[in-house]
Amino acid sequence: MKKLMLTAAVAAIASGAFALCGEVDPIPAVIVKAAARTVYTFNFCGKTTKGAEGQVIVSQCGEQSEGCIARVPAKLKIKGWLALCGNGCTEINAGTEGAAAYAFWVLKPYKGWLSADDVALDFAGGEFPHVIGKKPNKAEAFGTLGGTVVFAEAAQWSLGDGLYFAGLGKYKAPLYKKIKGNFAGSPAASWYVSNKVCKQSSPYDCETLTLKCDETPNTVAFGKWTMKYSKSASKKFPKKTPKTPSWATAAIVVKSE
Repeated sequence: MKKLMLTAAVAAIASGAFALCGEVDPIPAVIVKAAARTVYTFNFCGKTTKGAEGQVIVSQCGEQSEGCIARVPAKLKIKGWLALCGNGCTEINAGTEGAAAYAFWVLKPYKGWLSADDVALDFAGGEFPHVIGKKPNKAEAFGTLGGTVVFAEAAQWSLGDGLYFAGLGKYKAPLYKKIKGNFAGSPAASWYVSNKVCKQSSPYDCETLTLKCDETPNTVAFGKWTMKYSKSASKKFPKKTPKTPSWATAAIVVKSE
């Protein structure tokens, strides 16, 4: 599958240039309905850290400034969507690898998006979700969300080995209606970013209580997550991609054969 960035990809969807979840009728160029489409939305909301403004020493953004940046608790909010061809329960298992299109972006602690080059939502290599319950109407899921957050020209924030998530929810054949639970992970050191300074944060030495200026170890991230089937977005895709902020359009990945 070839990954295409938003500007060309969305225009291609609108014009019917790519056979997403259907076939293209060249005259006129429209996407013919050939299969069902399924869109799931994702929401990760919790806590992480960010660089503390009070510890900044002025330099040019992108240069390694002298001194240290302390890290303080901060809110974390990541949103996204996954669009699939088909409405069977197995299409979701492949995550972003098997999706027709997808996008993930960050609202807090930085306003940015997960780079289309390495963003990945993976359900344990396709092992999840599962249908469970005394009757087959419950669900369980486990997986990771990984990638690199792009929020400044000179600063990118890696989610490390990914945010591990697990949860329980509802299933109504052939769809997982909603799954929710908790997530946790260890992203790269958090940043402080301003017009003049871009620098990763450091922790304190637990004995001397001085900042470890030469160390920028990973930080933490944890909270709650949800995956929900969107009936309205499913009806509109692929003629219209699910709602995405205008500033995060670089996050949208569309795949073509």
